[in-house]
Amino acid sequence: MGRGYPLPAPHPQVPPTAPTLLYLPPNFPHSG
Repeated sequence: MGRGYPLPAPHPQVPPTAPTLLYLPPNFPHSG
């Protein structure tokens, strides 16, 4: 994390209560 790209809307699979910051779709590579 640290790129600062706009996070897309959470998918129906993820509840709206889940933190969007910690939610990353498989489309984005996990780069620390």
